[in-house]
Amino acid sequence: MRAAEMLLELVIPWLTICLLPPAAGTVIVQTMRQMPVITELRPAHNEKICSTWGDHHFKTFDGDFFQLPSPCNYILASKCKGTYENFNIQFQRQEINGVPIIKRVTMRLDGADVELDKTSIKVNNEHFTLPFSRYGITAERTVSYVKIEAKLGVVIMWNEEDALWVELDAKFKNQTCGLCGDYNGVQVYDEFFKEGKTVSLDYFEETWKVNGPTEDCEKSSPQDKQTCENQIDLCSNLLSGPAFLSCNNLIDKDSFIGACVKDICRCNSSTTCLCSTISEYSRQCAHAGGTPHKWKTAQMCAKTCPFNMEYHECGSPCTDTCSNHQRSEVCEDHCLDGCFCPSGTVFDDITQSGCVALDKCSCTYEGKSYKPGESYSRACQKCTCTQGQWKCMGMDCPGICSILGGSHISTYDDKMYTFHGDCSYVLSKEANGTFSVHGDLVKCEISKKSTCLEAVTLNLPQNMKIVVQANGHVIYNTMRTPLPLFMDDITVFSPSTFFIVIHTKYGLDLEIQLKPIMQVYIKASVRNKGKLMGLCGDFNDVEVDDFRTTNGLIEGTAWAFVNTWKTKPSCPDVTNIIGDPCTLSIDKENYAKHWCGMLSDPKGIFAKCHTEINPEDYQESCIYDTCAGHSSEECMCAAISSYVHACAAEGILLQGWRNTICQRYTTGCPATFVYEYEMTSCRRTCRSLSQSDLTCGIEFTPMDGCGCAKGTFLNDRDQCVPASQCSCQVGDMLVYPKQSITVNGKTCICLSGTLNCEGIEESCKKPMVYFNCSSSKPREKGSECQKSCQTLDADTCVRLYCGS
Repeated sequence: MRAAEMLLELVIPWLTICLLPPAAGTVIVQTMRQMPVITELRPAHNEKICSTWGDHHFKTFDGDFFQLPSPCNYILASKCKGTYENFNIQFQRQEINGVPIIKRVTMRLDGADVELDKTSIKVNNEHFTLPFSRYGITAERTVSYVKIEAKLGVVIMWNEEDALWVELDAKFKNQTCGLCGDYNGVQVYDEFFKEGKTVSLDYFEETWKVNGPTEDCEKSSPQDKQTCENQIDLCSNLLSGPAFLSCNNLIDKDSFIGACVKDICRCNSSTTCLCSTISEYSRQCAHAGGTPHKWKTAQMCAKTCPFNMEYHECGSPCTDTCSNHQRSEVCEDHCLDGCFCPSGTVFDDITQSGCVALDKCSCTYEGKSYKPGESYSRACQKCTCTQGQWKCMGMDCPGICSILGGSHISTYDDKMYTFHGDCSYVLSKEANGTFSVHGDLVKCEISKKSTCLEAVTLNLPQNMKIVVQANGHVIYNTMRTPLPLFMDDITVFSPSTFFIVIHTKYGLDLEIQLKPIMQVYIKASVRNKGKLMGLCGDFNDVEVDDFRTTNGLIEGTAWAFVNTWKTKPSCPDVTNIIGDPCTLSIDKENYAKHWCGMLSDPKGIFAKCHTEINPEDYQESCIYDTCAGHSSEECMCAAISSYVHACAAEGILLQGWRNTICQRYTTGCPATFVYEYEMTSCRRTCRSLSQSDLTCGIEFTPMDGCGCAKGTFLNDRDQCVPASQCSCQVGDMLVYPKQSITVNGKTCICLSGTLNCEGIEESCKKPMVYFNCSSSKPREKGSECQKSCQTLDADTCVRLYCGS
């Protein structure tokens, strides 16, 4: 017992300084029994957790504690009831310098084989690096742990040393087996009973031991029993100290005291095993809702941290970083022990140099890191790195706000965020109320995991309202109207079947995409800089203040910010949604990563634009939307087209990309229409042949889609026809091809969309010649009109022009 006495001498000074004196009275705790004895059946705290730690300790789902010293491979937890084994989790320990650690964890999770060791993760025998997401499984490092989460309802946590946790969804109750027990909510029930009789721990462990193909593992020889009752007070004081006051009544302290006593008996000259049990107590306390405080000291279970980080027992597993310095504010996971940045600092994930003050954070652009104060320039702005974010100064270029996929917003100042709304929201609004743009977001039909943009409304002075619906209908002041629409303050037209453009005289243009799904790009001119508000931000070249609410405060989270911009108070508030929709379907995940991955291929069809537009955010949104949406192809193609549109706005036109991806949208054009990568409406309508075309003077982003081929024109029946079949627009009256009317006493005829009134009488004086439609010069009888006009023989021409 000399080793235990030495340990006690080490611990007592720490107890004197850091722990309150024990409560009056004697703490009476039964020692851990070698064989379970049914003396009391009490509900287990933390019932969804099974864990193993330290000196071969185990706690089952139902709260029973036991020790199993062995280097063998065991089934820790498996679904045993039912015809399908959803999961099977196995592990194996080894001892290094007398300290037990977990050597390997192997899992079968819904058909995928996963193997973890200290250096790597293998999935289906293929090596991967963390983070990993595939086959309905996500794996990442969270502070001091590797976390594996399977969509079927299993979470595994491993500290890469001695502690391993399994957390199961409640749907698996009373369906499991293995060392973690049957998960039926009752201690020592089926676990240590067979046919109504208690079974030995040897029998229990042999049941769940799994030998390799060439081994027959033997567990360690049992150690001599030692009497350690005199250490109960020490363990009780350790677990009852002020650091663990919040843990009282949350978890089974008595069982942990018993495990602590066993540790002291075996510790020899090392405190490792004692520290492991106290650490496990702290972890389970945090998981149960407690907030354990620092109990480790330089003399007691000291923990060192890399860089300038500090060790805490209870910190957010969502680390604040330079690239996301508000991540912990939206974290819903319970706290964990580990190394954290000191208060007032964030982790520099750009240069991996430890914890820094926010104003010392670096930034990245196009894969290159920039120090605080450094800048880069692009076509329309100069951007300077400030507090890990880019502060950009505009150079007389418009700001563009995009609403993509029904949930992704990119503000005028390039702040990107995602939310799932179910209301009408103010997308952008001029501070003096001159104009406002509203967007109607709804839950998509069928899909429960995505939202869709259903309509965009532009409100202008004098109660003028333009509504564009997702089906392409345009409503002007409650009346559906055909396009183009020309008013004093606005022009609304459709360059292709994929887009509608609204141009205003107020320094605001809307480019509304209709296919494959509705998306909108709002372009604000420099004259509106700093005068805007709404979900699109204020357009002041400062990204960090874009979450400004209706009352002028700056929110830290997207969901709190967007709720202030609802136009209908009765709508439900947006709540924070964290989760990867790809974990719900392996097939969708593979589909999304294959097609969306083309955006970042350095030798692919989009590589031409990489130097100007980083595809990373677009690819991430593409994968998210493809997994979340009901129609994966539509969502994927919409996300791909948003990257193409962003490139086109920067002057980079990507031709031919639909030959490889989203090709079906080039072949589904209406009859008489053709698909082109750069469509225009300028002089592509029959109306433009008889009137000046106001759309020709409007600049907009090059757009693809279906429309009239060059040399053909859109008529009043939405068909592309040659000019010779075009009617003529005379005020509000439509004059059909070859139809004659009297205008100001002159006979006029509609030819090729143009009303011809001059030269008819002179032509009739010479019946052997006729009027040429395009050149207004007489031609000999028998010649043909040019191809731009109706081909006529001389007799027909005389009959039309001269009435004979």
